Amino acid sequence: MEEEEIVRLIKEKPEEGIAAAMQAYGARVRGMAERVLGASRQEDVEECVADIFVKVWQGIDTYCPQKAGLAFWILGIARHVAIDRLRRIAGKETWPL
Repeated sequence: MEEEEIVRLIKEKPEEGIAAAMQAYGARVRGMAERVLGASRQEDVEECVADIFVKVWQGIDTYCPQKAGLAFWILGIARHVAIDRLRRIAGKETWPL
């Protein structure tokens, strides 16, 4: 499916659009989340991937195809969301003194 079609679907039929985006970019998004969070944190990775696609849906009106391709834009969101989650995780962990 073409990028333009995915963007249109996300705007007009969000469930179908996000499903198409997940099919097209889900593996790369998951890979980004695993690299940032660590592959051993599968529960955090799964929640992060879900959060990423919610952000994609919420921010689709800010996507500008003249600035970047859809994959690059989504992976940018993925990186930021994963880093934010890692910071929250690190803030909750306790370290022995």
